[in-house]
Amino acid sequence: MSSERWTSRLRLGIAFVAGPVLALLMQSLAYSEVPWACTTGKRAVMHVIPAVFVLLTLVAIVASYSAWSGTGHDGRMDAATVRERTRFLGLCGLTLSLASLVLIVAMWVPLFVFDPCVR
Repeated sequence: MSSERWTSRLRLGIAFVAGPVLALLMQSLAYSEVPWACTTGKRAVMHVIPAVFVLLTLVAIVASYSAWSGTGHDGRMDAATVRERTRFLGLCGLTLSLASLVLIVAMWVPLFVFDPCVR
């Protein structure tokens, strides 16, 4: 197997998994940061983690889109070729990454609305 083909498969796999993993990691890191931010009084720091994860998810979206659009748009849906599978996984990765971006933003909005330091 050539190294270019192996790197392409690795990039496609990362693009497929990155969105949901980033959403879960953002939730756990943001949740664990709240006690520290409330005791030190640095509440603005609580917005750094969601902002970083929005950017990382946008990178996953771009990677998924490039994998999806790189295979072309003139394929047969009933063909079981590597090209069609790559196109399908790229589209699934794009969908998962977009849904994860919406989820990350939805978890970020309550930090603006509610006071996270109230017990």
